[in-house]
Amino acid sequence: MSARYFGLCVALAVLAAGCSKSGDPNRPKTVPVTATVTFQGKPVEGASVMLIPTVPKANGATGKSDPSGVVKFTTFDAGDGVVAGKYNVVISKTTVEGAPTEEESRKYVEKGQQPPSGKIVEGLPEKYKSETTSGLTAEVAEGTTELKFDLN
Repeated sequence: MSARYFGLCVALAVLAAGCSKSGDPNRPKTVPVTATVTFQGKPVEGASVMLIPTVPKANGATGKSDPSGVVKFTTFDAGDGVVAGKYNVVISKTTVEGAPTEEESRKYVEKGQQPPSGKIVEGLPEKYKSETTSGLTAEVAEGTTELKFDLN
């Protein structure tokens, strides 16, 4: 296991342990922020967006785009927003084509067969899946309400 991966796992565990109570007075304040994700000028539905803090031990945020490409970010509680700061941005959209439905999968299992896995399809260029290659950044300050990520 790489040191970076291990560090990320530890950070997520600490974050989960430290954020179990809603309204914790020691919790950093969040700013309600949305983002719009477009690819070649069109809204992207189902994109996963991660804001990765540039400062160690800071809180990141995540969200998934709706049919109009709009993302509502979560840091601690669903839709609570983003802690002010600077972030590297990672955006991905991975789908599986040809995979059976849950019901179809059960039928395969009942027959003692392995369900087909389907084909993994990347809906956006690979470079956006890594903070080192995406080239995307964001800065959130008090009063920031919307971010825009127009991918090409």
